[in-house]
Amino acid sequence: MKLIKSITWEEVYKNWKESEKNYWQKHFTREGYKNWDEFRKPQIEKLKNKEWELYELDYSDIETLECGNFKHWNVLAEQKGTRLLKELAFAEHFQNHPKIEAIKKNFPKEITLISTEKALIEGHHRIVALFQLIKAKESPKVKIFLQLESPKTLE
Repeated sequence: MKLIKSITWEEVYKNWKESEKNYWQKHFTREGYKNWDEFRKPQIEKLKNKEWELYELDYSDIETLECGNFKHWNVLAEQKGTRLLKELAFAEHFQNHPKIEAIKKNFPKEITLISTEKALIEGHHRIVALFQLIKAKESPKVKIFLQLESPKTLE
């Protein structure tokens, strides 16, 4: 894991909102939220005053990524007895999963994940797709970046 630079919450927020805006819209409107900001408000409130850093990762760095504290991921983690995404990627739930299959067909050349020191906040499905591609020996050439809660925040 190579530190590139310190970044602002605004950069993290912009990336997060941009990467989720289309996929979660049906979900959050069905749940009664007016927009993405309202839907993610509990997480945003916890994260907005933290310090952040940008890292470049290699494949070995993603081996330890854990799923974030989200309802459906928590259920899956409990069923599998692990929070490691490299293990969850092969759960029955993700076999022929439409979103995972779409990502695998057109995997981006660059991805940016967001994480606290404990678990991923954004990028779960792309990492699951990547682990499936790696196992199938179809690993794409991809630059992996991580916007990570700074250790300075934790001091």
